[in-house]
Amino acid sequence: MRAGRNRPGALGLTLVTCLALIDGVTAGWSSGALASPAVPTRGESARKTATGPCTGSSSAAITHVIVIVEENESETIVKKASMPYLKSLANACGLATNAHNLTHPSTGNYLGLVSGQVQGKAWSRDGGPGNYPQSQESLFHQIDQAGRTWGVYAQSMPTPCDPNNSGSYYVRHTAAPYFDDVNGRGGSSDDSCQTDDVPLGSPSAGTGNNLYTALYGAGGGNLPAFSLVVPDVCHDLHGQKGTCSGTGLYTNADQFLQTWVGLIVASPDYMAGNTLLLVTWDEGRGSDETEPEACWAETTPGKASGKPSCWIADIVVSARTPAAARSATAYNHYDVLQAIETLLGLSFLPNNPAVSGAPDGAASTFLSDFRLT
Repeated sequence: MRAGRNRPGALGLTLVTCLALIDGVTAGWSSGALASPAVPTRGESARKTATGPCTGSSSAAITHVIVIVEENESETIVKKASMPYLKSLANACGLATNAHNLTHPSTGNYLGLVSGQVQGKAWSRDGGPGNYPQSQESLFHQIDQAGRTWGVYAQSMPTPCDPNNSGSYYVRHTAAPYFDDVNGRGGSSDDSCQTDDVPLGSPSAGTGNNLYTALYGAGGGNLPAFSLVVPDVCHDLHGQKGTCSGTGLYTNADQFLQTWVGLIVASPDYMAGNTLLLVTWDEGRGSDETEPEACWAETTPGKASGKPSCWIADIVVSARTPAAARSATAYNHYDVLQAIETLLGLSFLPNNPAVSGAPDGAASTFLSDFRLT
């Protein structure tokens, strides 16, 4: 990874986080086995634990955005009894109750979330970067051009910027390998995917523990401006035949969130108020699903909730966000992208000309509803 990548620290744990960490979380990521992460403790953290991760008390500008993407569940997942940590997080922080994905299946949603467009058959089919390279500008390249850093942290990925599925690692869930502008293709000299799209690592100190080091490494000032955290298919609710499936997926996913959200909200950047964490889903689930599907059209003015297959949850976690904040405004992944660009001081990447169904100003409403600006 490039110099200036990882940021240190450790400050306040929430009560929910403390209980979660006592329960224990992940060492054997591929199998779903879990072990307690090493979270540093300090006197000040103890004074900040009782109020929860979302207090609405911070006025610091957001300069770091972290997005965790889960798979294939509609908004009602936040009420699921078998995911108690997720349920507690949604109750304690912000929730967009009328959020939507873009299409089905997965690939187009990940690409649209970080570029505002989906080119070619990636809109309607899953496939790897070799099948569906993307020539539009990406958020990753925007950040590079601004002289800042980004990171994709992918669980179970064998090598940086790996373009091929491997075991429980699915490349389509990582987005970065698809874009010419960060892979040195199509005339671009930017090949930052090779240094910035890296394996997740374990939730404790050690060589190659990349996200943990970004949050807690020595030296300071190293958390990227934008981070995409990608659980593998045994921890993101997707599953894999013969490897991980059934009700155990909910336990695995909940424990993954318990671990990493706990580490994020205990980090000094989060406690300084300058970090936003979004937990979202690539797409919803429902018997009404078709492929492709114009889920973006569900976010037109005056529509509510919409089809279950297009309806997802966006959980907003920040020190600026009041506890239990709710927004019923219709959003989709393009609005979330524009909200991120606003926070990071970037220009808006254009949406697909025929796929821009969100109400005008939805990104600014997202920011104001959760007091992010």
